[in-house]
Amino acid sequence: MILIKRDDIPDVIPWNKSLTLTIHQGTTIMKKVPLKPSDLLINEDGSKFRLSEKLPNSQMALYMSEFAKKNGKFDEFHKLVFDNYWIQGKDIGDKDLLLDLAESVGLDKNEILNYIETDEPSKMLEESGFELGRCGINGVPTFFIGEEVVIGAQPYSIFEEAIERALQEDSA
Repeated sequence: MILIKRDDIPDVIPWNKSLTLTIHQGTTIMKKVPLKPSDLLINEDGSKFRLSEKLPNSQMALYMSEFAKKNGKFDEFHKLVFDNYWIQGKDIGDKDLLLDLAESVGLDKNEILNYIETDEPSKMLEESGFELGRCGINGVPTFFIGEEVVIGAQPYSIFEEAIERALQEDSA
């Protein structure tokens, strides 16, 4: 049996650092594999997430998401934006990319451009930010697990413990 233990993977790895994953069979080292942190991001289907070369400004994606929501296309648009950023490594701050994605789900480019020129999307975002702040949410991603809120990228153990507590609460 070949074993890769979860403990072999540190919880926090700087994105600019590489490490070596050691694969054991019993006490024998079978293989040492160079591993970049981005290699740890794997989809359920086994495909890797690819990170964009730069950290995008997602404000325009949020504005267009509000437009998509108002027009009944949020889920379709959100999936495309998610896939383009996390799987294809594209810059979701690129207005042209976002407009192409929006058009591909049936949204009108000119209507979107008119909408993002108004105050409505920025006001909606500001209101959402205030509401999130009142709820104690101050980072992304945010997860609701039972009665707990887990904010930010956290070690696996934090999620595991929160899920265990939620399961215990449900069974009580």
